[in-house]
Amino acid sequence: MPPFFHFRFTDIPQTNRKEIAMSNSQEHLSAPELIKQVIGSGLFSFDDKPHFSWQGCEHCADGLGATVYDLQGYRSLEDTQSFDFQVCGDCISRMYYGTEEN
Repeated sequence: MPPFFHFRFTDIPQTNRKEIAMSNSQEHLSAPELIKQVIGSGLFSFDDKPHFSWQGCEHCADGLGATVYDLQGYRSLEDTQSFDFQVCGDCISRMYYGTEEN
């Protein structure tokens, strides 16, 4: 049986506590929620040319193949982790420009 390690949360420096809190909250976010945060931050870029993916869009996730863009970005200026997603043009437009769904 592996040894059991125990540490108190107060023994961790303040910066590490913030990183742990951010990573713990991030673990529970779904891909659509993370995509919404990345696009909402405005700190993203995507390829000029879309490509077909059998997995489809990671945001609308309808289970069908779709033409998607490779999107890379961050949730905030303080975020050190870059996220990579495949998102369709409709979802990017809807989230970035705020267009209504039909």
